[in-house]
Parts: sequence; C-alpha cells; structure tokens
Amino acid sequence: MKNLYEKYFTKQKMMRTVLVPLIIISLFSIYNFGWRVLALLLLNLFIAVAIEYLCEVKLYKRKKSLRQ
Repeated sequence: MKNLYEKYFTKQKMMRTVLVPLIIISLFSIYNFGWRVLALLLLNLFIAVAIEYLCEVKLYKRKKSLRQ
C-alpha cells in the first residue's frame, strides 16, 4: 500500500490537498442527502473518465491503456 501511495500521491501535493476536502465534503453530502448523492458522484466520475479517454484516443491520437 505504501508503494502505491508513494508512486501516485507523493508527487502530486496540490491534487492531494484538493482531494482531501472533496472526500470530506462528499461524505458529508452522502450523510445529509442520502445515497442518491453517491450515485450521482459515481455517474459523474464514470462520464468524466470516459470522455477523457475518448479525447485522448480520438482527438489526440494517443494510444492509452487503462493501466497507465
């Protein structure tokens, strides 16, 4: 687990400082407004990842695998 943490999160301090409050706000929103918020968050995350993948492959002609 520490190897994964060092590989992806130690080089991205700015994103880490953004993700921590977002996770806290998301958990608070799920607590206050119910499971519908979690479903919407997951749907938005899936759509964002799919659109970024399509842009990389179709627009920029970069071959990206899911493991990169």
